[in-house]
Amino acid sequence: MPWTTTTRYVFERPFIRESLGYGDSWSGGALTRAKVIELADGRSWPPALRNIARSAARMYDPGLLWSIKDDDFFEAIGEDLVRVYHCTRLTTFELAGMSIDGLVPLSYDFAMRRVRDAVSSADLTDDEGRLYGSSREARDEGRSGKVFLIGHRGGLADRSGVRHLLNIWGGEGINAAWHTNSPEAKRLTSVGVPTVVVATVKPADMSYASPGWLEAAVQQIRRVPRRGLTMMTTQAVPAYSIERFVHPSDPFWRRYVGWSPPNPPTV
Repeated sequence: MPWTTTTRYVFERPFIRESLGYGDSWSGGALTRAKVIELADGRSWPPALRNIARSAARMYDPGLLWSIKDDDFFEAIGEDLVRVYHCTRLTTFELAGMSIDGLVPLSYDFAMRRVRDAVSSADLTDDEGRLYGSSREARDEGRSGKVFLIGHRGGLADRSGVRHLLNIWGGEGINAAWHTNSPEAKRLTSVGVPTVVVATVKPADMSYASPGWLEAAVQQIRRVPRRGLTMMTTQAVPAYSIERFVHPSDPFWRRYVGWSPPNPPTV
């Protein structure tokens, strides 16, 4: 499957037969045919998952701790992958770097490297680099060592959940040191481009998923309002697992993402 250029530096693979959930998957440097599950599209689910989700839906009780049933989900999908989403804001330099390094867990060193790189690429001035380099939010135990992901495409429509991530550069490891309405935070709305990173993961590799994999499938069947799935991993999501980078000009964005900048930047 040919790759297509989206910027001078960044390459993306378009979705392959997205409605059916199939896609090309990279594994160990080799391009292999793999099944990719889109939780928001039941047509992409393997028969075993449809069967257990339908069975669970008949006795669904939102008060139960459904995460204890996730082993059933893992068994039903076998080696299949699940498509996930990461909302962020990236400079052109960072887009190129993510195409090589993938999504890496937050660390203080990583956050400071982002600031230094933004100064080097003239996205920040030297004085701004010193200012934003004073942030210590990346050392917060609730953020450090983690990558946060959205496991159900419906979560992208949650404007209150994605706006801050897409609108203010640096991620919470940097920008959480300043109030959202502060001049410091507003300056970061002009750095980089709002980006949804689309990737594939093995659900069993995730450290945490809420409300749980099986419950997310059941909610999809029952069409529960505001259904979604958020998750966290302490492992890097490698570059070969990234399918594409989506920006506000993309039809996918206009269809699924609940927030757009008033004056979308060009990529």
